Parts: sequence; structure tokens; C-alpha cells
Amino acid sequence: MGKSIRWRNTIAYIVPLVLAIIGGPVCYVLLIAYTIAISFCYLSGKRLSGPWLLYCLALALLWSTTLLSATVVGTDIHAEYRLAWTSWQYGWDYTNIHIYNTSLLAVPFTAAVSKVLHLDPVWLFKVCVPMLSAACAPILYRIYRQHIRTAQAYIATLIVVLSPTFLVELLGMARQMTALPFMLITLGLLADNTQWAWCSRKRMVLVVAIGLIASTSHYTTGMILLFLMGFALLFMLVARWLHYDALPLRGPIAVFLAIAILSVGYYSVVGQGIVTYSIAAKIGPFLGIEVESIESMRPPEQETVTLPIMPYTVPLAGDGILSSHERAMQLALGRGVQNGDPLVKVWWIFQYMMQGLVVIGAGYALCLWWKRRQWNTQYMGLIAAAMMLGLLCVVVPAFSALLNATRFWLIILLFLAPAVVAVVTRVVRRTTITLLLLVPYFLLTTGIVFEAAQYDISLVRIPYSIALSNDRIDMGASFTHGDVAARQYIIDNELYPVYTDWYGAMFLTEQIPEENVYWNWPQISTEIVPDINSSDYVYLRARSMEDGLWTEWCGIGTRMFVPYSEAGIDDVLSSRTELYRSGDAVVIDKGHR
Repeated sequence: MGKSIRWRNTIAYIVPLVLAIIGGPVCYVLLIAYTIAISFCYLSGKRLSGPWLLYCLALALLWSTTLLSATVVGTDIHAEYRLAWTSWQYGWDYTNIHIYNTSLLAVPFTAAVSKVLHLDPVWLFKVCVPMLSAACAPILYRIYRQHIRTAQAYIATLIVVLSPTFLVELLGMARQMTALPFMLITLGLLADNTQWAWCSRKRMVLVVAIGLIASTSHYTTGMILLFLMGFALLFMLVARWLHYDALPLRGPIAVFLAIAILSVGYYSVVGQGIVTYSIAAKIGPFLGIEVESIESMRPPEQETVTLPIMPYTVPLAGDGILSSHERAMQLALGRGVQNGDPLVKVWWIFQYMMQGLVVIGAGYALCLWWKRRQWNTQYMGLIAAAMMLGLLCVVVPAFSALLNATRFWLIILLFLAPAVVAVVTRVVRRTTITLLLLVPYFLLTTGIVFEAAQYDISLVRIPYSIALSNDRIDMGASFTHGDVAARQYIIDNELYPVYTDWYGAMFLTEQIPEENVYWNWPQISTEIVPDINSSDYVYLRARSMEDGLWTEWCGIGTRMFVPYSEAGIDDVLSSRTELYRSGDAVVIDKGHR
């Protein structure tokens, strides 16, 4: 009997991974359906391991996107891969003035592992980095289980895993994918009553090491870690001053200072201090100080492009403090939603309900903590820190743009999700009903509802899925082996400079120096480049050729798709010689005067 149960459980863990490896929109829909169905089975008392089940589900959801293309999927991750690939080939240059080069895990560590395994880093980015990032699920489950019931902890973890930021945005940054699990472990140890033995030097060194890995893997995650940890310690100091709790704080404070000092030392040396300049440039305006940033490899300015196609930051008109927020923050505060169509309004109604539950959950947790019924002081401090970040996003103009509103929302969910589940379960009494009430929200956050309606996801910031929608809309996850062959042909024959669209530029610059790749096009951009129509090669991606669309970058997170006829590509194809073709990927010769 026991053996049959083990086999059944093993199959339950493997099924989502198989669906992710097969890939495609149908398998993604089946994966979401399986996630919901197996969750009900778990809550109904099936003898499944919560941590293992959550890990396999999270990994499958990540793999369903990362395994789509012949290269990495996302935006920042292309540059991260380039730096890892360069380090793999020539060794890590810690003096390289590039902010991504400072990521200890994403660049030098990945390059070292690739060298040992004799494996291109692209496979570590596509397969192994998601395996590390998926560990967030069981880590969160372990943290939540100390404060709420096991079934509630499972649902709370599911809320985080099925959030749009975790499913889409997180995948575009290997730095954050590698850093987040270590940040959660560090904060989890802070909030763990059973591990509250900070006077042990060995444990303090261990926590410092884990926190330092998080900080040196992604400087932004390091800043968030220090803010959350520092605010939680401040909360604990206040609780001690009120004679509510008498936790020993010398050890945690020493750990906090050690992580902060070592992180500052690391970033002052690596990349010639570019992270320090970058942070100063972002924070300076809030303090009335102007700081010149030395960030390198910035894409060319696009002056006249105004048609956003991908769902990101587009300012809304209006006056007052609300108009100074980024687009996503304005929508989160209710600005402009009334102008959307019914389906968009339905999504935002659900999202506003979730935001309301977060606020109610924070108040509920505070009441129970004060009555000493639930939540320890350390975790309550983390809840307060997360809520403070949310408050700053609302009150301080443009504060959310430091990271962007969706990433702040993920941070809030990391610590408030268990409070939300606790509140809902308190009302409905059963965890299965709690999960049932969340199913419509999950169908929206995973993009299934919008894709089923063939909704135009290009104009409004709504949840979407690259795995689900990439076949319908080019989302940069369609590079083929023909594209890889075409890039290698360009490298072997030194066909520089080469023009391509934005997605093509991210792909080519993985292994070609950026100064040899141009991605703007005169008919679209006002950027003037001499002899563009006669003295430069042109690379056309397979997906671009298939759709007949030229993709342009037009601001942070925004894209526009221009037909070949309008972009001038049809003229190039008809007047120039085709040098190389692999599948649908094409390399075009220089023009002739």
C-alpha cells in the first residue's frame, strides 16, 4: 500500500514537469488546470508532500516559458547571458562597468559551472536558474506554516506562485531569480522562533553568508533585504520598548550590519562602483540631489515613437500627485480603469479586492499579534515593512518606478499572502472554499481568460503569459535554431555593422559586441545613422519574417510592431542580395550606391 502511494505521488510531481517540457499554449492551459485540480486533492487530504508539490508546480510554470526559445526569454536576461557567456569564454572581468556584471551568481558563478560542465551557459539560464528560483515556493511554505495552518500555508504560497510578476517578470532577470530564494531564507530565519539563537556565532555567520549571496546576486534584492530586515528590527525594538516582547536583538542587529557593510564593500569594488552610482542616481532626486550616472550600454533614445504595443509604462494624462506615478501604479490606485473594456474592469475589480484583502489582512494580523494569538513579533515586523513599501508607493510620487509597481506588489504578497488566506478562511471556515474563491483570480493572473478572449494585451497593463500568448503575439520567445545559425554566420564572416529589430538586437548582442549591432531604423526612429541603407548588413529573425513585422523599443517595457512595408524592409528585401538563410532567418548583404 505504501509503495503504491509513493508511485502515485511521484507521478503527481512529474506530470506538471512533463507538460512544461512538451510546451505550447495547450500544455500551459493543462498545467494551470492541473495545478488547481491537484491543489484541491492536496487540501482534501491526499497524502502528498506540500513542499515537493509546490516546488514541482513552480518549476513547471517557470520552465513552460524558459524552455520556449533557442535562447533565453526576457529582456535583461539577454545581457546577463552575454556577460556570463563572455566570462565562460574569457574569464570574469570584475572591473567591467556594467551593472549586470556585478551579479555574483548570474555571471561568474554560472560561467564557472558552465566551464566545469563544458556546457553553454544558455542551458543553465533556461533550466538550472528556474530550478533555483522555484525553491521560493517550498521556502515560503515553510515560513508560512509557522504562523498559519498547513492548508492555509499551501494556498498562500499558491497566490505568490501564480502572480503575474512571478510567472512573467521574474523570468526576465536571472539576477533576481537567483537572489530571491536566498533573501527569503535570510528573512525566514529572522522570523523563525525555532531558530531564534542568534547568539550562536556559527549561525550568525551562516545567516550573513546567505544574506550576502542574495545581496551580491542582485543589488536591488539586497536593498530590499536590508530595508525589510532593518524595518523589522526597528519594529522589534519598538515592541521591546513597549515591554511587549523581549527578544534578544544584539545578534540580528550584528547580522544586519555585517550584510550591509560587506555588500557596500563588494559593490564599491566590483564594476568600479557602478551600482553605487546607479543607486545614488535613482535615490538622489528624492533627496534633491543630482547625481550623474555612469551606467553603460544604454539603448539609443527613441524620440518620436509613441505607439506602445507591449503592456507596460505609459503615463496617463492629468494633474496632481496621481499623474506623477507610473502607469501600473496609477491603475492600481484606480486611475483610468473606467476607460477599459468590461474584461479589463473585471480583472481590476478582482485585483482591487485582493489589494483590499491585503490591507484587511495586515490589520487582522496586527490585532492577533497584539492579543498574542498568532504571528510572532519578527514576522509582524516583516508584514509592517512590506506595508510600508506599499504606503511609500502610494504616497511618494514616482517611488514605485524605482523598481516598478508589479515588483513591489510581489514583495507585499510574499509576506501578506498568509494574512489574506487567514482572513478569507476565517470568514468561509474551510480552506477548500478559500481556494475555490481564488480560482477566478488565478485564471486572470495566469492570462488564461484574456487569451481565451483573444484579448489585445498590447494597450492595457493586464496579466498575460508568454507561454500562452507567444504563438499569437511575438513576445521575443520564438528564436529558432535557424536564428542561431544565422548569428553564427554573421560572427564567422564578421558582417558588421548589422541592423536588426529590437528583439534581434537582444539576440545578436548575446555574442556580438553592442557597437556592431544597430537596432533603430530611420523610417521609425529620428535617430540618424549615415549610410544605413547602403553600408550595413541586415539580419531578419525567423519570427519577424514569418509575421512580416519589425519590432522597435519605444521606452521602458514598451514595444511597437511595424509592418515591413512601413519600416522599409520590403524595399531592402527587393533591392539587396540574400547572403544566408537558415529556416526563415535571413542575413541581407550591404546595399550598393
